[in-house]
Amino acid sequence: MKPRIPKGIAFLAIILLTIPYAVPQTLTHAGTTATIPPLSQTGIPNPFLNIGPGLPAIVKPGDTFTVILKSTKHGGIKSASLLKVKLSNGKLVKVEAQATVEKINDTAYKIGVPSTIEDGLYDLLLTYTDGSHGASIRSVWVLSSPISLPKTIRFMHISDLHFGAGTPSPTIGQYRRFTGFLFSQLANVTVILDTGDEADTQASTQYINSLAYRYTFAYPVPEILNPGNHDYPNSNFVRYYEQTHGYIVLGGKILIVYINTDGENGYPSWSDLVFLKNTLSEYKNVPYKIIMMHHPVFYYQGSITTSSTANTTLLGDPHKDHNSVLSYYWGGNLTATRYFLRLVEDYNVTMVLAGHIHRDQYVVYHSARTGTTTYFQTTTTLAHGTGTYQGLQVFDFNTETGNFTYPLAPPWFIGYKNASRTKVYNAIPVTMPQYTDHWIKDKFGDTYIFGEIHEGEDALILQLYNNLPYFKTSKTVILPLPWPKDYKVHLQVLNTTGGAKASLVDQLRVPELNRTFVALHITLPAKSSLSIALYTIEDTQPPSIQLKAVLPRTPKVNMTTKAYIQVEDQGWGISTVKASAKVSNGKLAGFHLEKYGENTYLATFKVISKTQATLQIRITAKDYAGHTTEKTLTINLAGPKPTTTTSQTTTTTTQQTPTTGTTSQAAQAKQGNYTGTIIAATIIVLIVIAIIAIAVKR
Repeated sequence: MKPRIPKGIAFLAIILLTIPYAVPQTLTHAGTTATIPPLSQTGIPNPFLNIGPGLPAIVKPGDTFTVILKSTKHGGIKSASLLKVKLSNGKLVKVEAQATVEKINDTAYKIGVPSTIEDGLYDLLLTYTDGSHGASIRSVWVLSSPISLPKTIRFMHISDLHFGAGTPSPTIGQYRRFTGFLFSQLANVTVILDTGDEADTQASTQYINSLAYRYTFAYPVPEILNPGNHDYPNSNFVRYYEQTHGYIVLGGKILIVYINTDGENGYPSWSDLVFLKNTLSEYKNVPYKIIMMHHPVFYYQGSITTSSTANTTLLGDPHKDHNSVLSYYWGGNLTATRYFLRLVEDYNVTMVLAGHIHRDQYVVYHSARTGTTTYFQTTTTLAHGTGTYQGLQVFDFNTETGNFTYPLAPPWFIGYKNASRTKVYNAIPVTMPQYTDHWIKDKFGDTYIFGEIHEGEDALILQLYNNLPYFKTSKTVILPLPWPKDYKVHLQVLNTTGGAKASLVDQLRVPELNRTFVALHITLPAKSSLSIALYTIEDTQPPSIQLKAVLPRTPKVNMTTKAYIQVEDQGWGISTVKASAKVSNGKLAGFHLEKYGENTYLATFKVISKTQATLQIRITAKDYAGHTTEKTLTINLAGPKPTTTTSQTTTTTTQQTPTTGTTSQAAQAKQGNYTGTIIAATIIVLIVIAIIAIAVKR
């Protein structure tokens, strides 16, 4: 006989089970979350010591290269394959090639690529002997040298990205980093050369962010990266990127070698100088040579004629001799400096690239001993504080003649002419005038390229401002987005000026990388702007506004008060927040609203009054989908004299007017909270337990 459930309990259970209760805030669809993960957390650490996203292996079809594992915690390499995504006839296609694996020892393996593999930059996918999987992104550059090497290579020189920091804020620094990487695609750059200070404080989160931004916005562009003093000590630099010195050879035509200037010492160690000498000697027959490092040899602008062996004050100790053209860092070891310059002369080095000083300085060095000429290019910071402005440099290098030009130089570019070393403006500005203290309006006007990136729960907002009068582009870029697998990417153009356009060409899910690759065609004429949303779900909800705290807790008139206001949007994100204020029984002496955190705004004000007063703050918030919410927050302020009663801070809403129409069930689900879910679930569990207990007793 089946146990019977008492009618009263059964009826109560039915009633409780039909009570509507809130669901978790995360909107679900097809078993996965709709909330897109923060880009800054999606970088893939590099498993190899000698190759990686900052030092790709250059290999011909049919050849082999050696990799060295940093760790054997997953065992050895069982198998490997190469993968890239490219655009072909308007479609994104995945190109895969199985590699051969030959064990040399526990950490070293020889990887062979098929003879039929096509040229391009590949991710190296790994299967370890313990069954786990890994990847080294953008780490293998297949180049059928010298046939596939173009006559003109376009280099982009960037430096001092300082992930984790920025001026005037880390957010603005992040905008500039996004701009620089995307610009590498828009400007058809062949190779990015980055001269260090990748992270600001060597934090793991900063290198993960660095890897993620490179992969997302500069996917098809190879890069060479050396460490800077902010990457020192180099344990995390090596953990997430590669070894601290290395080299590549492009098509037998160009040797690019980088060395480490050893943290705050500011000049290379003897072991790095030996590495440089051996590399230059081994590849002495390569016609053109570029050296990369962080600290510049010279603090100078213009032309120098001397030699490494000359007895001259030009190469004297800059701490003692004001005629010296050396930097204070390299001047700390004149023996190392002269040895380095001797290598430059003996091996006819074409260019030496550096950063560190957060400003441009270009030196053409003529050797009186060998008759050779070397160009020393120091480029300003891309993202941090500077005495001039933030920027990057682009130059075209002719692989047949060794000549190079600056096709995107700004109008005030002086190149290697003699000038004051503190007043050199050669870089392409990657900033807006309002974000740069030293912007000279009469000299620079509004000449810049700048982008903003905003991450909502269900959308990525990209904004581009091309105020370069000499630059225009119409280019399809590839963005690998780390988004949930069950969601397609949609595009909505939010705003354009000057004939800018954007269209979604194609998208392709690549399960091996857990990313959806998107091809976007962007048309950006000179003096134009573009704002787009890449989204997974339509945004149907207006923003919410809430007063979170007031300091001091008992606000009074005639003193500065701060109100912390939370403005959130559970969709595409907040576009603009505006505020106005008015006072009853007093005078508003000052009112200012600024963004304080990701979803928090800070209102600072002062009310002048002889009695208690009331301040009303009118907040208008608009999201990127065009929905607007208005809300009035009321704050009561106590009078100037102490009273026996405690003044209270109250918040009232006089009006909240969303401009949206009906709300979909999926969007309403986002409005829920976990409290209702937990309470209802607990009640149901208790009822079920009681029912079972009663049934068992019967």
